[in-house]
Amino acid sequence: MEWNFSPSFNKDGNPKRYANNCLLAQRVESGLVFTVLVEALRLAGIERMVTIHDAILMRAQDEKGTRRIIQCEFERLTLKLRLKTK
Repeated sequence: MEWNFSPSFNKDGNPKRYANNCLLAQRVESGLVFTVLVEALRLAGIERMVTIHDAILMRAQDEKGTRRIIQCEFERLTLKLRLKTK
């Protein structure tokens, strides 16, 4: 994953070190969703899905298995997150 960002600059011409924190957080989140969660689902045989930002959309028949797999991945990563419904 590429972490280099073109810096924003303040009035003095110095880079704003804080300006890219949101972009970095979004890249970390996207990386987590795609490389961990989507990959775990794919390996479990759930291949029909779409990601939109931090959401994973799948067929209704895959919902139960998807929830179980994602929750297991959260636990494996020691993340105490809960999934939203719809």
